[in-house]
Amino acid sequence: MAFERKDPATIVVRLNSVTPFTLVFAEAYDPFWEARVYKDGRLVEVVRSVPVYGVINGFLTIVIRYVPQDWFELGLRISAATFALCVFYLVWDRSRGKGDRWAVWLEERVKRLCSCS
Repeated sequence: MAFERKDPATIVVRLNSVTPFTLVFAEAYDPFWEARVYKDGRLVEVVRSVPVYGVINGFLTIVIRYVPQDWFELGLRISAATFALCVFYLVWDRSRGKGDRWAVWLEERVKRLCSCS
């Protein structure tokens, strides 16, 4: 059996077994840990951790991952895409040569409001 801790949220375990077993690692129990079983590079099964001795995680699998890390990585991708779209829009709007339409529109509205009083 060989294992590698890729980052704080991912542990990769490589092993061969012909009999059932329970994989236990000394990490405080947290229900968000899950194990992803791969065979020949394909995902076969996803298994949630179970408490062993009431305080540590136990698995019947190979790849162990902390699920909230997936949520963080998805949020990071969404944020990066949103930022890229905003930068693209700003560059595109300026390249059209019409100036800052939104600033002109806002300035007109403020002038109208001020002239009414």
